[in-house]
Amino acid sequence: MALSWLPAWPTLLATVATTVAIYLFLIASLRLSGNRTLAKMRAFDFVVNVAMGSIVATTAIQGGESFVKGLIAVALLVLLQTLVAAVASRHERFNWLVTNEPRLLLKEGRFLPREAHRANVSREELHGALRAAGYLREEDVWMAILEANGDITVIGKDQRPREEGGTSTVAKVHGASGRGEG
Repeated sequence: MALSWLPAWPTLLATVATTVAIYLFLIASLRLSGNRTLAKMRAFDFVVNVAMGSIVATTAIQGGESFVKGLIAVALLVLLQTLVAAVASRHERFNWLVTNEPRLLLKEGRFLPREAHRANVSREELHGALRAAGYLREEDVWMAILEANGDITVIGKDQRPREEGGTSTVAKVHGASGRGEG
């Protein structure tokens, strides 16, 4: 009994060869582009990685002429991502365009519903982050910040730093100045 749903051996072998080749090319491209490509993702990183996944899948399945097009597309996406990250790290205005701002969700034990709403973070999600950080009550937390990469940083009142000069890391957190409370 013939397996009519199974492609011919040459087609299967071409798919295997194309998939292995695009995989090796992708690994080499990501290795050359540096750690930033594989770091915790910001919005533009996520979009690039989803697009890359789609290109790799299409290339692996279609093979042939699309193989070269897939290699070019992956290389171009890695190059663009590297350029965007480099420019964003050097120019604050450009960084603002491609990066989410951190948002203060909880300040001195008080939940900031307006900031949480703007960040699309529910109180339950915040409570999960507090529990993960070892806090069971909002009142025990000095600050909870939704970071640009989507992580929630929790700083307990027992960890509250003394601000003695220098550059504050919370100065540019949206909502840290008291705006957005209520």
